[in-house]
Amino acid sequence: MLLLVSVALAQQKTGEVAFYGNNAIPDWELGKIMRTKESPWYKKLLGSAQDFNSRQLENDLRIVKEYYRSRGFLDVNVTASARFKEDEKYLHIDVNVIEGAQYILDSLILTGDFPAILPREEIEKLILSETEKPINPKGLKRDARAIQRHFQNRGYPYADVTGDYEITGDSSATAIIKVNPGRIAYFGSVTYSGLILTRESVLKRELALEYGEKYSAKKITTSKEALYRTGLFTLVSIEPLDFDSQPETLDCRITVAEKHPRWIISRIGAGSDEKYDLTGEAALGWGHRNLFGTGREFTIQATSKWQIITAWSNLRNRFDVTYREPWTLGTRTPVTLDLYFEPGNSEEIDQYKIQIVGFEIGAEHSTSRRFTHSVYFNYEWADIYDITDPGLQQQILGERKPISRRIGYSAVRDNRDNVLVPTYGSYFAAQTEIAGYFIGGDEHYTKVSLSYRRYLSIFDRFVLANRGRIAVIGNWNPGEDVLPHQRFFLGGANTIRGWQERSIGPVDEQGNPRGGKLVMLGNVEFRAPLAWRLWGHIFFDTGNLWDFAETFNPDDLKGSAGWGLALITPVGPIRFDYGYQIMNADEAEPGEEISNSNWHLSLMYAF
Repeated sequence: MLLLVSVALAQQKTGEVAFYGNNAIPDWELGKIMRTKESPWYKKLLGSAQDFNSRQLENDLRIVKEYYRSRGFLDVNVTASARFKEDEKYLHIDVNVIEGAQYILDSLILTGDFPAILPREEIEKLILSETEKPINPKGLKRDARAIQRHFQNRGYPYADVTGDYEITGDSSATAIIKVNPGRIAYFGSVTYSGLILTRESVLKRELALEYGEKYSAKKITTSKEALYRTGLFTLVSIEPLDFDSQPETLDCRITVAEKHPRWIISRIGAGSDEKYDLTGEAALGWGHRNLFGTGREFTIQATSKWQIITAWSNLRNRFDVTYREPWTLGTRTPVTLDLYFEPGNSEEIDQYKIQIVGFEIGAEHSTSRRFTHSVYFNYEWADIYDITDPGLQQQILGERKPISRRIGYSAVRDNRDNVLVPTYGSYFAAQTEIAGYFIGGDEHYTKVSLSYRRYLSIFDRFVLANRGRIAVIGNWNPGEDVLPHQRFFLGGANTIRGWQERSIGPVDEQGNPRGGKLVMLGNVEFRAPLAWRLWGHIFFDTGNLWDFAETFNPDDLKGSAGWGLALITPVGPIRFDYGYQIMNADEAEPGEEISNSNWHLSLMYAF
C-alpha cells in the first residue's frame, strides 16, 4: 500500500521514478503505463515540473498490479514510497514489486445451455484465452463479454455469461466460463422523444432495427451511429423498455436532442495541398442543415485561398451554392448539387488566368465504415485570358471559352486508426476521370490515379509510414493537349521535399511550371516522439513528373532525404521539414545560384 504523505508533500514536484523487484517486466514498460513520471529535463529547466499527486500514484499502482495479473502473476503486490533526494527539490518515487508465482492456464471449461442456432463449437471460436499460457483474469472477462455480445446480437438480450478461474496448483489454474442464454426476444414498437423540428420519418429511415425481428444489440448501436451521422442531433439515446422484466417483445424509446438547424459560416484558417506547402483560407456563408425537417441541407458560401510563407498571392476566390439530399432512391446515398463561380483572379496557373462557372452533381455510398464509393458529373464554362505562354495561344484560340464535361469515380478504403496522426493501418484511393469523348465538350482526356499508404507501429512508440502514388493523363485526340490547370504538379512539403513548390517537371518558355501528365511518387518516413507533443521524423522522397507517359525514364527519378519536426495539436500536426536533394539535384545555369536544399512549413503530415 502507498506510503501516506502530507498535504505539503503532495505539493512537491516529481523527480525520478524507480522500480525495484520487477524481474519479469522491464522498467521502461512499467513506466509507460504509469501517469506518474519523472519530469522531463525541459520542464525542470522551465520550472514547470510535474506536481506530485498521491491519488494519481495510488491509481498507477493499481494499474501496474493489474498489468502483472494480466501476465499471470495473480499474487503480485505493488507498493511505493516517496522520499526527497539530497537537494530536497524533487520527490523521488520508489515503486516496489513482489511478483510472486506466474500461473499458467492448464485447462478451460465452457459450461451452459447452447441453442441449436448457437452451437457450442461456434461459441468456442470466440474464446481468445489459451491453455499452456499465463492466465489473464481480464482476458477471461473479455471472453465472457464477447460471448454475451454474441448471444445478444442473435436474439438473446438477457444472456448472462461469467468468466472466472480457480487455482489448481502452485503455478497452475483452471478457467471456467458459464453461459446462461436466457429467453429469446424480438423488437417491438419504437417511440420517439425530443423531436421538435425533425420529422419522425427521418429517424425511421436511419434505423437498422425492425418490428418483429430478433433482438440485436449491434443493430441498436448501428442505429445510434447512423442518427449521429445525420448531423442533426447532439444527443441520441436508444433504450429498450421494461428490460428488467425480460419480456418476449422489447419496445424501444429513442430520445434525441436536436441541433439548431441554421448556422453562420465564418472561418479563417490554414491548410496545405500537393501544390503548395502552406495556404491560408477565409470563408463566409450561411447554411441550413434541416430544411422542412427532412434532413436536407442548403448552404451559400464564399471562400478565398491565399499562398503564404513562400510567397503572398491570392490563389483563388470561389462562390458556392450547395444542396445536399441525404437519401436517394430509398438508400443512404447522399447526393450533392454544387453551383459555383470562380472569378478570374486565379494565380494557381502561371500561363494564363481563368474564370469558371460550373456545376457538379455527385453521389457517395459507403458499403462499410471503411469503404466508400463516389461518382460525379461536372459541367464547366471557362473563360481563359491574359495568356503568357505563346505555345498555348493557338490551343486556347484567344477569347474562346472552352466547355468541359467530366464524369468521375473514386473508391476509398480507409483502415487508419487516426486520420490526423495515424500510427497503424492503411489507406487506399483509386480515382478515374473522363472528360469529353462520348459526353461532349471541348476537352478530351482520361485521368487515372492510384495511391496507397501504409503505417506500421513499432514497439507501440515509433511509426514507419510509407506512400506510393502513380497518376496518368491520357489524351487520345490527335492535335489536342491537356491544359495546365488539368495537369499534375510536383515538389514541396507534401510530395518531394527539398524542392520548392511545383518546381519539378516540365516548364514553359518563361521557366514557369506547366504541369505533367505522368507522376510517380514514393515516400518513406520514420516518426518518433521526442518530448511533450513534439515528434521528430526522418524521410526519403522520390519521384518525378513527365510531360508525356511515353517519355518515362526511371533514370529521371529525383530523390531527397531530410529531417523534420511536428508539433501535434488537437487539429493536426504543425510540421517543419528540411530536405536535401540527393538524386538528380537541380543544376544551375551559368551565372545562376541555386540551393539544393529547402525548408518547408506545413500543416498535417504529408501522408
